Amino acid sequence: MKRKAKRSRAVLVLIFLIFCIFLIGKRIFFPKKGIIQIQNYSDDMVSVEGYNSILSDTGQTPQIIVIKLRNFDKEVVIEEGFLKYLKVMESLAVQNNLQILVQQSFRMAEMPMANNIVPPDTRSNHLVGHAIDINISLDGQSFNSSRLSNYEKLPRAIKNFILGCENAGMRWGGHFTPIDPVHFDDEINGF
Repeated sequence: MKRKAKRSRAVLVLIFLIFCIFLIGKRIFFPKKGIIQIQNYSDDMVSVEGYNSILSDTGQTPQIIVIKLRNFDKEVVIEEGFLKYLKVMESLAVQNNLQILVQQSFRMAEMPMANNIVPPDTRSNHLVGHAIDINISLDGQSFNSSRLSNYEKLPRAIKNFILGCENAGMRWGGHFTPIDPVHFDDEINGF
């Protein structure tokens, strides 16, 4: 009887240890940051003529995703085709010791806007999840649209970030007319 009780306890301890190893392994190999939600992309989310054909050129159904990246202060909502650019931004933020302060990413057509830097465009890349507006924090200092608009006075780390994004194929709104220095996109709309 004692032998059977010891064996039962040993089995329970073994099961408990395996469960603990599984949980630790899950956190190491599958951390919480990353894609946490995928939603079907639907025509009623975007009312901009031509976007559905632009996004469906790949033959795949576009997917709106919600993702949390390490150096971003909050989750970002994008179309999954824009994810490669967000990963570049995250890598550049880590390299340059920057914190990305997300202001806006995907937005639905007709969504009311507050505190706009420039008036929303009916062909905005935000409407299809291929744009992000950010402020940048470096050493506790926040760089918003007014501070980001003076490129020459930006710290080297922020200049490196902007140049790295541009080298990866992104557009920076600091070159737009009117200027929109918080904006980054991949120019999916061709404008």
